[in-house]
Amino acid sequence: MLCPFQGCDVVRDVVASVEHPASWARRAGANLAVKTETGKIIHAKRVLLATGAFTTFRRLLPAHLRPDVQLTAQTVFLVELSENDAVRLQRMPSIFTQPTDEGKGYYILPPIRYPDGKFYMKIGHSERWELVVHTEEEVRDWFRSKGNPEAIMTRPPLDLLPGVTPVSVHRDACVTVKTPTRQLYVDMVTTSLGVALGGNGWSAKSCDEIGRMAAKMILKGQWDYDLPAAQFRVRWAAGQQKPKL
Repeated sequence: MLCPFQGCDVVRDVVASVEHPASWARRAGANLAVKTETGKIIHAKRVLLATGAFTTFRRLLPAHLRPDVQLTAQTVFLVELSENDAVRLQRMPSIFTQPTDEGKGYYILPPIRYPDGKFYMKIGHSERWELVVHTEEEVRDWFRSKGNPEAIMTRPPLDLLPGVTPVSVHRDACVTVKTPTRQLYVDMVTTSLGVALGGNGWSAKSCDEIGRMAAKMILKGQWDYDLPAAQFRVRWAAGQQKPKL
């Protein structure tokens, strides 16, 4: 994690809500109060939500406002590599394929060292073994499940990497946030609250630049990028409108 090296304070806690601050905090310059499950209150001028599948399971957005998204449970594979293979592939780009045969696409992320000290490539298999989930309990249960036990690692992704010999293959669970536009939501919800949401299963390859785009927006409080803001605007669930405040 690079945040501490850039002067950030990392608070290891679960956010319960984002609310209007008390009057004394507002007078001191705060626009929002972030409250955690352990009772901490963090005041801020602006807040960026990059909370993925859990965005609508807490009081993070203005009341009765829900983004138009679908939560899709997916099975992925972690392919363990030797350190020699990992070093050899350290300049490998993220790979995303979308063949004409529905459900036959996949993505491959470059190998990184995981907390257990081993190197893994993450491989996802497009629409195969997908399951739509709706509640926080369903999402939590899916992450604990380690994915669909019937899912089998196929050979084609590894055929793109000649000479690579997996040490082991582990099944794992993932949840993708899909938008009806198949495009990211990076937008200011209010003048002090922004979102970066809806990776659609392909955003890991571009996550550094997406993070920069969202960070520039929240620092300035408005769109600040060389692509059209309308391309990333949030769509709300039917009958809902973006708040004016």
